[in-house]
Amino acid sequence: MSSSVGLSSAAESRQGESESVAVGPVQVAYVLAVIVLAGAGIWLRAAHVDAQSMWADEGYTTWLTKYRFAAILSVLPNDNHPPLYYFLLHVWRSVFGSSVFAMRGLSVIASVLCLPVIYVLGRKIFQSWLCALIALAFASISFLPIWYAQEVRGYALLEFESSVCVLSMIFALEKMAPIRLLLVSLFGAAVLYTHTMTLFYIPGFVIFWMIYPSALSKRQRLNYGAAASGIMLLIYAPWISILRQQIRGVHSDFWAVRPGLTTLLDVVCSYCGVATHDLQVAFRTHLPGTKLFGFMTWVPIVMLALGFGLYQGLSHQKNDVRRKALAMAAISVLPIVLAFVDSRVLTPIFIDRVFMGAGVFLPLVFCFPVAFSAARNLSLRLTPVVVVLMIAGLSCAVRHEKRDDWRGVTEYALNLPVPHREVFAFQPFCQMLMDYYANRLPNPVESVELSGLMTKAGLEDEADPKPHIPVLANADPLGTLGEEIDSHRYAEIDVALQMYRLTPGLLAMPKFMETHCSSMSVIDFGGIRVTRCMLSQH
Repeated sequence: MSSSVGLSSAAESRQGESESVAVGPVQVAYVLAVIVLAGAGIWLRAAHVDAQSMWADEGYTTWLTKYRFAAILSVLPNDNHPPLYYFLLHVWRSVFGSSVFAMRGLSVIASVLCLPVIYVLGRKIFQSWLCALIALAFASISFLPIWYAQEVRGYALLEFESSVCVLSMIFALEKMAPIRLLLVSLFGAAVLYTHTMTLFYIPGFVIFWMIYPSALSKRQRLNYGAAASGIMLLIYAPWISILRQQIRGVHSDFWAVRPGLTTLLDVVCSYCGVATHDLQVAFRTHLPGTKLFGFMTWVPIVMLALGFGLYQGLSHQKNDVRRKALAMAAISVLPIVLAFVDSRVLTPIFIDRVFMGAGVFLPLVFCFPVAFSAARNLSLRLTPVVVVLMIAGLSCAVRHEKRDDWRGVTEYALNLPVPHREVFAFQPFCQMLMDYYANRLPNPVESVELSGLMTKAGLEDEADPKPHIPVLANADPLGTLGEEIDSHRYAEIDVALQMYRLTPGLLAMPKFMETHCSSMSVIDFGGIRVTRCMLSQH
């Protein structure tokens, strides 16, 4: 047996004292690889965490979490998220402050803590140190976890909670103990309290509990599972009434589009670390004229590698390996498929980021051929993993997605050398962000007024017991803008709009300004447009 194969625990247990010297270099190399991969994962998450501006959803989170718990709860019936992340961030910011660096710090910590959990999962499931290293490699360089590690939203927390919940299930199935079952219940409840879409995770978690290899009998699994579920339900029960309100709100008005098969495949690729669109742009920019390296290049590679991994697990002669493969498919693929089917039949709710707590397990499927294949050639078994891992690393390197630059918009709009101006941000989340950044300008312009649907008190009064977000669809932004223009109080009125989330009332804004302004100029900041409306002086 080669020294590479000696990475598995089965091989290590057979090595005698005479081989210990030969194994030494392999062990040193392995430890160095773990340190390098973990260090890369930490650096990719923590470096330049505040380099980009917060975008609209982060602005909303930052605004909401400055209020007390009761005030936060009063807003959530009109939200579509449970309260756990908001509560944790409220406590976090009371300790570390509300700078961009501090606000994103909680997500960074959660994502970094996920790395050792995924490493241990790879070791426990496959009983292989090599598979643990592969799991760590994917977790460290996959672009989606890195992106959401630097966002003031709860997706990195969801990834961590779900990983710990599954690891707790494995420990409990190996050797039942009250503390292990309690951990399953607590982290399962935490998952449900972090995102409403985790309701789609429940079938996968149940299947995992019932079929993952264990010495427990079916009756024991049912009994212990019922006990854990009872605790989770007891913890989650107070939220159910608000959950029903949120579900009704989503079904009455939600912005997601109905997904197609390409969307489903792209989400699966994303959680395997492959950014199909970014790779296409990068390759076709440097190789103009080629039709290769697009969606139909990368998707088959990922799907073949996943299919090969599942086939090796599900067709294995050992029942325990087949059960592990089915259990991993249940927790990683089933939630995505269920949400896809629901979005095809009912209200579209299929968004890639909501599967952070399920997709994090997808790369583990690649490990089945490495750990359990009958083929003796390790290089052959590693080939699909190495290919996808290289593409994932390339995706991480070429991906340069930019968040909406509301920091730049605010600095530009408020620092224009024109006194007696009014700046409008009619979309409430955007007004929250502009107010946030306006309060952090080194030399604020006193003669410029920042306006929108929310009042100054509504934006900044932390003692408000019932903060309120105006419904843009019920407002009349054109009428409000017309009144300000007709008041002749300002020499210039500027309007900042997030162009890809325009409500019907805002779609007519550009045409309205053309007819009411003496002159106009437009400045684009990616998905944001600032329109300067110069007014006639009377």
